[in-house]
Amino acid sequence: MVYPISKLTLIPLLLSRIKGVEGLENLPKNPPYILAINHLSYIDSMIISALIAKYRNKKVSFLTQDNDQFYRLFGKKIANEWASCIPISNKEYALTESSKRLKQNKIIGIHPEGHRSRNPMKMLRGRTGMTRLALWNHVNIIPIGIKGTEKIMPPPGAKIKSLKRIITIKIGKPISLKEYYKHKITKVLLRSLTNKIMKEIAKLSNQEYKT
Repeated sequence: MVYPISKLTLIPLLLSRIKGVEGLENLPKNPPYILAINHLSYIDSMIISALIAKYRNKKVSFLTQDNDQFYRLFGKKIANEWASCIPISNKEYALTESSKRLKQNKIIGIHPEGHRSRNPMKMLRGRTGMTRLALWNHVNIIPIGIKGTEKIMPPPGAKIKSLKRIITIKIGKPISLKEYYKHKITKVLLRSLTNKIMKEIAKLSNQEYKT
């Protein structure tokens, strides 16, 4: 088990909130690859990490805001060493470290919106880091749509709406950017490919995405 301490506690607790998962067959058995997930709640990355731990027995290194809820609750040491988070306060470091882990056959998790969407029906504009990493390291991107987490753990100050099994997850087919590996990486190319990927995530999460 990749998270031995939480095998009987945290992971089962998180998984118990999931109502249904579609597309598990789309998760490659062997890394490296990038998981690209929409972002509605602080627990999105924890839910996905628990899911991958259960079905693939692998850790996910999520690119994470250094001052987010997870860091505040557990501290930098646990976040970086135990949970394998990659802090993004230094963007150059985040991209370099993510590339390093992909070369080590690890899984990188990214919320390409950068921040949680305050409107569960609309996605924020996608950032291009995930696309750049995929092109640099020649890896596929797995789009994932998650729903319901904003009702279990809403933004600070809001009331928890439900503790029931209401989280649903849809995993899309791997997106290959192989045809672009030899292209020059420009801002126009990154934006075009990022928007394409974001639209796939939006379909899976039943959200609206405007380029």
